[in-house]
Amino acid sequence: MIWGGWLVCSLALVASSFATQVWHLIVAQGFLYGFGFLIIYYPLLNMLNGWFILRRGLAYGTL
Repeated sequence: MIWGGWLVCSLALVASSFATQVWHLIVAQGFLYGFGFLIIYYPLLNMLNGWFILRRGLAYGTL
């Protein structure tokens, strides 16, 4: 999921660089990049709970 989300975010940024109208930016950066970020973020939150027991607050703050 992390690699897929990274790919969606990258494609959204590339697509937004070719935008010629405002709605293209809204779709590319607003929807696609946000969706890709959600795909990346939730597995990372799940991994933090398992990996960082003692310094969980520091790990969440860094993320």
